[in-house]
Amino acid sequence: MSRGPGAQLDTACRKAAFWEFYTRANGEPEHDEWVRWSEEIGEPSIDLPAPDGPWFLRVSFDLSDYSFRLALASTSEDLGSADVNPEWHDFAEMEYEIAEDESVHPHVLALRWEELTAVVDRMRAAPDLQQVSPGLAMLLLARFVGQDEDEKDPARRAELAAELAALGAFTGADADRMAAELLPDPTAGHRWHHDSVRGWRLDTGRWCNSWRDGDHDFPFEEMAAFRSMLSLPT
Repeated sequence: MSRGPGAQLDTACRKAAFWEFYTRANGEPEHDEWVRWSEEIGEPSIDLPAPDGPWFLRVSFDLSDYSFRLALASTSEDLGSADVNPEWHDFAEMEYEIAEDESVHPHVLALRWEELTAVVDRMRAAPDLQQVSPGLAMLLLARFVGQDEDEKDPARRAELAAELAALGAFTGADADRMAAELLPDPTAGHRWHHDSVRGWRLDTGRWCNSWRDGDHDFPFEEMAAFRSMLSLPT
């Protein structure tokens, strides 16, 4: 059972139409479709995992702006390089926007697959505290995962297809198709790089694919702290 703002997604996520909309599988939705989903689910912001530690991810449905956003957020008032990069956050919430899925200049790719799975594992360890189920969290976050051009792994899509089937949204080949929409094949030229200063960054060769490419402002220090909280190497 979803809690708080996640309760608004409980019914919607079980509908195939919701995932067609969330992934833009049929192209850019018309204005009326954005309005329809706004009326059905509102504009929730979902924290993943529920804030039991200093850092968490926040998926926001900014439907009135025709976009979905991903932020790295913190419950602490004094973490990372916040004083160095004040433009990156709201001081009350410590929120750093790291991805935006919108039609004109999308910067969607912000996460590594290992970060997604670490978040989901942390949620599974305390399911009663979460705003949505761990399976739904996996599906929502998959949209923001960037893959190395050599990183194609069918098992990842199989996990997503299984979660879609568990929700009752899709079965069989339709679940496989939507899993491919959530996690497309890696694009040629996309490559994850690691260095001791910024940690992991995704080279995409395009200005509009990712803010985590090293050419944009990105909260690399805060992301390292988040990875540390998840017991991932920084």
